[in-house]
Amino acid sequence: PGNVWELGSQQFMRNLRAMVGEYRDEVDNPALTPRQKELQAKLGQLTLNSTAIWERERARGEVVAPLVIKFPYYALCFLLDVVFEGRNAFSRFF
Repeated sequence: PGNVWELGSQQFMRNLRAMVGEYRDEVDNPALTPRQKELQAKLGQLTLNSTAIWERERARGEVVAPLVIKFPYYALCFLLDVVFEGRNAFSRFF
């Protein structure tokens, strides 16, 4: 195995390709059953609704964690809300 830097950069690039849509074989994969293709088409219709997500977060109750954890979490949530609101959520959410 490679060092931490090599493994981290490989994983980062793999995730980046997934977000950009490089996993094209998922669309045209002949090994998928008709049911799997149907479900995959339904997944493509899903959109992110940040209001519903925040309502669910509030319903779960306050998370007890230090600010050093909460701040990056809420910053990332805000970024995702802004970037993906009303759009198809990329597959890493599922």
